[in-house]
Amino acid sequence: MTDEVTQHHYKGFLWSFIRSQKQKQNNSFNFFGRKMWIAFLIICGLIVGTQSAATVTSQLQMEANAILNSGWWNTSEACFNIFDRCTWDDISCNEVGSIKAIKIDWGSKLATPNLSTLNYSGFNNLESLVISGSDLEGTVPNEIGHLSKLTHLDLSYNNLV
Repeated sequence: MTDEVTQHHYKGFLWSFIRSQKQKQNNSFNFFGRKMWIAFLIICGLIVGTQSAATVTSQLQMEANAILNSGWWNTSEACFNIFDRCTWDDISCNEVGSIKAIKIDWGSKLATPNLSTLNYSGFNNLESLVISGSDLEGTVPNEIGHLSKLTHLDLSYNNLV
C-alpha cells in the first residue's frame, strides 16, 4: 500500500509541476513567440513597401523632369499638364503611371521634336518609341540603345542619318 500511496503522490506532483510550467510559459514573454514573428513580418513588409513606393515615386519624377526639359511638349498649355501626362494622346502609361510608350506621328500637336533633347535615362519602363513623319533630322542618340525594356522603335519617314 505504501508503494501505491507513493505513486499517487508522485503522479499528483508530476501533474501539478506540468501545469505550473505551462502557466509560466503562458505568462512569460517569449521573444520567438508567434506574436513577435507576426510583428516582425509586418514591419518587414512595411519597410519593403515603403522602399518600393519611394522607387516608383522617384521613377515618375524622373520621367516628368525628362518630359518638362525635352521641349517636345508645351507644358504651359492646359492640355499638357505634366501631372496628367498619362492622358496625353502621345503617351501611354502602365498601371502605376510610368510611361511605357511615346507615339508622335503625323497628326501630333507637337512642334518637331529634337531627339537629342530628351533624357532617355529617365524612362526605365519605356517599351515603345514611335516618332514618324515628324521631319526629324540628324542622328539617332546612342542613349536609345540603353533603354532596357524598349521592344519597338519606329523612326520612319524622317530625315535621319
